[in-house]
Amino acid sequence: MSNQVDEALISAIIFNCSGDRPVVVHSCTHLHYFGFLTRKAIGQFLTFASREIVGRTEKLQRSAIKYTVEGTDVETVCYTYIDTDGVGCAVIAGGKYNLRVAASLTNILIEAARSDTHDRILSVTEDTNLAMPEVDKQFERYNDPKEADTILKITADLEVIKGMVIQNINQLLVNGEKLEDLVQRSTDLSKQSKLMFDQSKGMNKWCCWLI
Repeated sequence: MSNQVDEALISAIIFNCSGDRPVVVHSCTHLHYFGFLTRKAIGQFLTFASREIVGRTEKLQRSAIKYTVEGTDVETVCYTYIDTDGVGCAVIAGGKYNLRVAASLTNILIEAARSDTHDRILSVTEDTNLAMPEVDKQFERYNDPKEADTILKITADLEVIKGMVIQNINQLLVNGEKLEDLVQRSTDLSKQSKLMFDQSKGMNKWCCWLI
């Protein structure tokens, strides 16, 4: 399983980040890489991680957080970007998925989302899953390594990545926050998922690249 997921797209979530808390507007996932019995919990952790990371990303800033998925040995990276109006995107991919492609894909998905919804994203105030056929299409498209090569050629001369500062996840937390406390307070996670976190402590392996 890990060999397949290493270079795959696992999830992509579009957020309205114009308010105090990022609101889920649309999500795409590839959970078939994981065991059937753990898919629900892993899906919840993908939402939790995406929301927490995009919520700590400033407008026009990129971030990437590397971590091991709870209950597995799968290392992934969550790439986030928020445009000037507050439309955000979090893409979670396998650890070997090309960084430049993933960073560019956040822009592509935001543009597709705005086109799909005629900019209704910023009016959404509660988690939902609006129909976004172009977002779904692009998510599937760039899960194909050949298509990823295409975007690499297109962005080869663009300054998508200007430099990276490696940080520990704890450097993203403020005012004495602890990751364990965020997990326990999260409404994205069921009791079973929180227990899974306590058992695995996988998120303690997070590292962060701020771009």
